[in-house]
Amino acid sequence: PTCKCVAPPGLGYVLHINLGLTPQANAMPSGQDLDSSIGTFTNLNVHIVFGTKHRKKKITKDIKAELYKYILGIVSAEQCFVLELNGVEDHIHILLGFRPTVALSDIVRLIKSNSSKWINEDKKPIDKFEWQTGYAAFTVSKSVVPTVSEYIRDQEKHHQERDFKDEYIRLLERHGIKYKEE
Repeated sequence: PTCKCVAPPGLGYVLHINLGLTPQANAMPSGQDLDSSIGTFTNLNVHIVFGTKHRKKKITKDIKAELYKYILGIVSAEQCFVLELNGVEDHIHILLGFRPTVALSDIVRLIKSNSSKWINEDKKPIDKFEWQTGYAAFTVSKSVVPTVSEYIRDQEKHHQERDFKDEYIRLLERHGIKYKEE
């Protein structure tokens, strides 16, 4: 399925969904006056990764596209935007652009709580759908957005070679984040 998503007022971007998201225009807020002496100009992008509880393979093909559209709606309602969204059966990756007035922890909480509630109420799975408690988040500069987007788009390919735990550990190590294996 393909659909166009219109930006909230004041944001200059358009996204197309085709079981993956492709930015069609610069995701920077538009219409800001550079001549004013006071202003806030940001380009805040973050790569977020989180999995299903106990890494259970709960994101099935029959709910994947709808789940991604639902997440896109949650993000859009908070005046943030998705640059890329993809995953496999036990986790998802979101390349998210957000405004400085939005706390990262708040948007992740909203995505996880609202999407799991929607799955449980609308899709009525046999076993309750839950996300893992935590998440990983990594800042992404504009210059590497295309690389991170491609990485997220290619999730199915990556996971033919490695599992989620191995990928998660590699991401943490690559970004210098200390962790304790349990």
